[in-house]
Amino acid sequence: MNEIALLGAIIGLSTGILTLLGSLWKVFNLLSSLQRRDDALQHDIESLELVCNGLTGRIDHIKRRLSVQISAQNATLHDIEGWMIKNTEYERRSRPEPDPHTTSQD
Repeated sequence: MNEIALLGAIIGLSTGILTLLGSLWKVFNLLSSLQRRDDALQHDIESLELVCNGLTGRIDHIKRRLSVQISAQNATLHDIEGWMIKNTEYERRSRPEPDPHTTSQD
């Protein structure tokens, strides 16, 4: 009887150990899967940062170009206005300030 009980205990203990090892293996696989997902997300984040930095650089470049173009247009308009004042009856009119009590707030 003792041998049967001992054999049953050994089988039960072996089953418990194998079950525990199986559970640990599942946890290990889940952690590995999460690590791969994290690595993929980090890669995506780095790619997005590069894209955003590129877009920021392009926006800054366009802003500088537009600023130069606006300055050039303002200078041209000033030159044209100066010529018109000198050679024609053109007179610069200032725009009246709008009355804050009569303008609608849309």
